[in-house]
Amino acid sequence: MVIIMDLFEAIEKRATYRGKYKDEKVKKEHLDMILHAAINAPSGANKQTTSFIVVEEPIMLKKAGDNRAKRRYGYGTMRDSAGSRNSSTIS
Repeated sequence: MVIIMDLFEAIEKRATYRGKYKDEKVKKEHLDMILHAAINAPSGANKQTTSFIVVEEPIMLKKAGDNRAKRRYGYGTMRDSAGSRNSSTIS
């Protein structure tokens, strides 16, 4: 079920979720809509510096979580040639 609301309602009802997620795949049509909205969202000076990676395999999700924890606690951070953080590589 897709819920459509106007901008002000979305801003007013926005909330952060910190609970556990369901162990089920997001439907492709929902994922497509989410990615479309994210890709078309505004960015600072319209630089479009954000990238998105969809991970569906459980083992890769685990590796991504482990990699994120390493970066969060100050080790394992990777940087590109411009000195920016690069979190797209998971080993």
